[in-house]
Amino acid sequence: MFKVLRERKQRDRVRQLLASHINRHYLPQVGKTDRKHERRAFCEVVWVIGWNSEDGRPDFDRVSHSVTRDINEEGLSLLLTAPLQDEQLLIGIADDGGRHFLRCQLEHCTPLGHGFYQMGLYAEEVVELDSLEIERLKQSASAHTAEPAHPV
Repeated sequence: MFKVLRERKQRDRVRQLLASHINRHYLPQVGKTDRKHERRAFCEVVWVIGWNSEDGRPDFDRVSHSVTRDINEEGLSLLLTAPLQDEQLLIGIADDGGRHFLRCQLEHCTPLGHGFYQMGLYAEEVVELDSLEIERLKQSASAHTAEPAHPV
């Protein structure tokens, strides 16, 4: 019974985080009298962090970036140039309120053609990282970030 309550609390927390993220970005685009419009595509750079299922913690040796295609209260989809084999991932999103991390379950990885894939993720819980983990994430992400050859 306690497991069910914990899972429900986690789902509520995930929905609240994603809904506030959606509303923060879409509120200016929605008319005051027409608040129930269907959400549109959502494009944002996110961290994609491998998840170690053995110890139930993020694997900061497997950090990359991706772009979201869309987002809703249940999860999000990413656009990738190669399919990922992980069944679970940690997705990091940033906003004015700081960094937020969602442990997500892979729902599908669909080829789009021309070397691109769409990965659908079901967000299961919000994961709190400590300051040491944040530092490891930054170090790993910066090691994988290449500067463009020609500045735009």
